[in-house]
Formats: sequence, structure tokens, C-alpha cells
Amino acid sequence: MAYELEIDSGQRVRVGGLIVLGRAPRAEDVPQGVSRVAIPDDTRSISKTHLSARPLADGVEIIDLDSTNGCEIERAGQTRAIPPRTPIRAIPGDVVRFGDRSLVIIAAPTD
Repeated sequence: MAYELEIDSGQRVRVGGLIVLGRAPRAEDVPQGVSRVAIPDDTRSISKTHLSARPLADGVEIIDLDSTNGCEIERAGQTRAIPPRTPIRAIPGDVVRFGDRSLVIIAAPTD
């Protein structure tokens, strides 16, 4: 199964490999070959390099990259913090909040 992240701005990002999301992820902060996704944030509530996502067979692995304002995940009405540098499996329908922004895990059609 393939997955996408639907960011609250309406932007959709396919999770085809490891990606790093943040206000302004810089190439020198991200290993070579890793996709970087810049998310507009006028309030500066998200870190330059805030979180990572990579596909799993049964969801998406989310890791908070020691961000300033942290991340949390909501599943079935229950919210819990994502500890820094701790992989969390997110499944379709889960909402991940980071700073003042959020994204939803979406099951995407395979090509």
C-alpha cells in the first residue's frame, strides 16, 4: 500500500521513501537522497527540520527530530505526544500535529 501526507494547507506529499518536513529543511541538515518538504509557517511554530516520515508496510513511521514545539498523534479521538527521536507508526486517518500545523495520513492508490 502507498501513503500520502495531507498537510493542512492542502498540500499532499507521497511517502515513497524517507522525507523530512519542516519550515525550511536545509540540504546540509538532511542525509543525501532524502526528500525535503518545506511547509510555510508564518508563526514560526515549526522547526526548520521538524519531523521525518517513511513508508512502512502497514503505515507511516513518524519521528520528531528534536523539534522545539514537538509532535503529537491523534487516533480514534485519543491524542498522545510523540517523544523526540522515537519512531511512531501512523495509519490512515491518524492526525499528526506539529507546532500550529497538522497532517493526516492517507492511503493512496498505487501506480
